[in-house]
Amino acid sequence: MNVSFRWLRALPVLTLLAAPLAAQDTPATAPVVIERSQAVSANPRISVRNVSGKVEIIAWDRNEVSIVAEKRARKPEVAAKAEIVIETSADRIDIETRFEKSWIWGDKVEVDYLIKAPAGARLDVKVVNAGVITQGITGPANVEAVNGNLDLAGLTAGGRFKTVNGSIDATFSAVAARDDITIETVNGNVDLSLPADATFSLTARTINGGMRCAFPLDKSKNSRTEVVGTVGSGGAAVTLKSVNGNLQVRKHTP
Repeated sequence: MNVSFRWLRALPVLTLLAAPLAAQDTPATAPVVIERSQAVSANPRISVRNVSGKVEIIAWDRNEVSIVAEKRARKPEVAAKAEIVIETSADRIDIETRFEKSWIWGDKVEVDYLIKAPAGARLDVKVVNAGVITQGITGPANVEAVNGNLDLAGLTAGGRFKTVNGSIDATFSAVAARDDITIETVNGNVDLSLPADATFSLTARTINGGMRCAFPLDKSKNSRTEVVGTVGSGGAAVTLKSVNGNLQVRKHTP
């Protein structure tokens, strides 16, 4: 029997963190594009640090990492205050947007990253005003944002996925008993999709939101704000948290 919990209205608080950015001018100067590639092992560690701009990481069938960075700003002198730093080796790729000490918040610079990497790459991504997209990356992942959505597809290992103002959509192609999956947001929804034959323990907490689980859940705790239970024999540990948002666990057939 599927479990359905009453949906509650999510309250839009704390969204002022993102509001000032929307009022700024749109970057207008010609973008600066940087391209790099590096031969790597089958499961390199990829670290990305970005302030503003999209980060997209896509799996491909090469032992190589390809990086395309596009920097945009309103004025050339503003763009010059941001440096794209890429450090590479066979086992590690570090990518960072660095700013001069004279940079101020009003000097808007956006850097979009498109990264292609082996499927087994291990991710460590931290951004501020940016969305993160991953497709087909199967290694363990830590992905964090402040103002931005996370859209993660084709995952097969545990990880921690967190944002403050944004929603998280995560799809796992496989789940192992040892996996630890933690997904958290403050102002946003969580939508987690797992294989139909997955077994796991679930802890789901929300204050101003609702919870739904498409799997038959053997509950050990069930309240308005928290649900704890197991699906099947348990195994993988799944934790979902939101303050102002809905939580949902779907099932799919790989």
